Amino acid sequence: MAKDFSIVDEVISRIIVELDAEHAEYQRLFRRFNQRPDANSFAIHKIKIDLCERIRKELSQAERK
Repeated sequence: MAKDFSIVDEVISRIIVELDAEHAEYQRLFRRFNQRPDANSFAIHKIKIDLCERIRKELSQAERK
């Protein structure tokens, strides 16, 4: 079962990297047109990352059972 979780962990990590890249690009464009960062976007991005981490944690715990 450990092998199965490593695949899940890899997928979640890849999703987090993609979310980070998308957020960075969004912030770059937002700053370009608004001369300031989008504070709401930071909060939403954190929620998405926290959700990914919670899914990882829950799957890890379920895998141990």
